[in-house]
Amino acid sequence: MSARGEKYCSEACLARYLEARNWNVDKSRKMLEESLKWRALSRPEDIRWPDVSVEAETGKMYRATFTDREGRTVVVMRPAKQNTSSHEGQLQYLIYTLENAVLSLPEGHDKMVWLIDFTGWTLAHATPFKTARDCMNVLQNHYPE
Repeated sequence: MSARGEKYCSEACLARYLEARNWNVDKSRKMLEESLKWRALSRPEDIRWPDVSVEAETGKMYRATFTDREGRTVVVMRPAKQNTSSHEGQLQYLIYTLENAVLSLPEGHDKMVWLIDFTGWTLAHATPFKTARDCMNVLQNHYPE
């Protein structure tokens, strides 16, 4: 395993993968191996602000400056603020925001809260199906629990 992989595979990370697969070790191992391959190819830790700043201009998604009652990091998503049609850009921005949120988790916390504000949203703001599908894939398969 690479040094990056070892850094990623904390005890809390392993527990999240186990929990995501109902504590089935074989399924959890397979899921984690797929995530490590994905991380090696997509290199989420290398995405920088200049790479995604256009996506962030309207405030459609960001890590909040506050936490919830239990001290967990809060990610705010405002789909009505969608400002681009770039599939790759939107996917990169989601990953950038997730990585930033994970790095901001307080000591002893391994989960975050998502607050989705649909105020003003219409079908005109809808993300293309391919982008939505790929975003869901990233969320459920590479950032479990």
